[in-house]
Amino acid sequence: MPAPTRPEGGWARCSTPFPDPGEHETVLVAADDARDVRRAFAQLDEGCREIIAVLVVADPPPAYDEAAELLGRPIGSLGPTRKRCLDKMRKLLEAESPNEGDD
Repeated sequence: MPAPTRPEGGWARCSTPFPDPGEHETVLVAADDARDVRRAFAQLDEGCREIIAVLVVADPPPAYDEAAELLGRPIGSLGPTRKRCLDKMRKLLEAESPNEGDD
């Protein structure tokens, strides 16, 4: 097979710029973070998964009175329970990457 020859007028320039090399790292880190969050979420008990799904993940989250009805919980318990569940999730994430942030 003969080697390609340079076309008359030169090689055409690529009209699509190559992405910033740092962009690949950013995408990979975001994918790793998302995987860690899903793994930690799966380790939570069902009640915490429900609370987080309704009050944190839902976009937009429902009003607290609607969330209380949906979850079958008193409205006054949602905030403290949400905090406890997020704290549990934070601890799970910290346990997975204990050296994160130690620069």
